Amino acid sequence: MKNLKISLSVFALALGLGFAFMGSNPAKAANNRPTISWFTYNGGNVDAPSSYTQVSSPSCPTGTANLCAIQATVGTGSKPVITDDLASEINDDLASHTPSANVDLRN
Repeated sequence: MKNLKISLSVFALALGLGFAFMGSNPAKAANNRPTISWFTYNGGNVDAPSSYTQVSSPSCPTGTANLCAIQATVGTGSKPVITDDLASEINDDLASHTPSANVDLRN
């Protein structure tokens, strides 16, 4: 009889957990991904988040001589998270005068 009570308790717990997870929304979990945004360059150190302002869409004139905007993960204070890879991309694009997916240039 004692084993039956333990078995029923374990079954009830497993059933309750199953129903709890059944109601979770997998699409909601996908929304917890980092937010990506554009940031216009205000001048200063290109590797410093404080040199940028978040915008919905960059408005860069044509050209490839200077940094205009970057696309990055939104960090603390609505500033970009500048990873080592992004810093390299910025510097490479400035050196080659060639914009990329995450770096927009201007004259």
